[in-house]
Amino acid sequence: SGSESKFSINFFIVVTSDLDMLLSAVLGGSGAQAAGVLGIFRIFRVLRPLRIAAEQFPGLMVLVKTATLSAGPLTNTLVMVLGVLCVLSIVGVQIFAGKMGSCSDTSVWVRMECHGLDDDGLQRQWVSYDPNFDNLWQGFLAQMMLSSQDDWPPHMFAATDVTGPVTGRFQNNYIVLATVFYIFSLLITGAVLVNTVVGIFVENYELVQKECEEAQERVALTASMKNTQAKQDM
Repeated sequence: SGSESKFSINFFIVVTSDLDMLLSAVLGGSGAQAAGVLGIFRIFRVLRPLRIAAEQFPGLMVLVKTATLSAGPLTNTLVMVLGVLCVLSIVGVQIFAGKMGSCSDTSVWVRMECHGLDDDGLQRQWVSYDPNFDNLWQGFLAQMMLSSQDDWPPHMFAATDVTGPVTGRFQNNYIVLATVFYIFSLLITGAVLVNTVVGIFVENYELVQKECEEAQERVALTASMKNTQAKQDM
């Protein structure tokens, strides 16, 4: 019913917005940027004022009903996407765990020598590239960032330079494996996020449009029957 669909879309907006704000507040760095992926669902907030305007414009009503009807399937799609990201994160951890670190002093290549002060008087530190796949959580955040397809080439190039857990970067050392993994991840997440979402909207748009056309035909048929009955009464 109309009230149920309105409640569903409002509930969907509140849940995704709360998740976005919670992850952005709790996490820092790549966590906050990855949480921003949920921000794409903020577009559904415009459905509230559009509901009022759509009553005056039948074509707009079709679009609003399509977006409302798509809220449920999109929630299921979000769960599926999270599952896919988890699987890709596990694969990334198996390949890159502990290997994306390097010394803050670029002249030091081995981790055991990354101590003391550098030439600028700063303390040397062994730091991991951000985003990384050192553990499942970090890998999941990295995959969420990749799924947004925002400035992903530098992250892939950083992965191609990894060597091992106790050694720093060496240019194009992992070029084949890293390139295949990152591009494969982009293709999978892109296909899931884009094609699945578009498919949901197209299917529901055709369904709503068909319902509107049938409703218009019923109204026209009812008006025709009333005119015929009025002529007969005369």
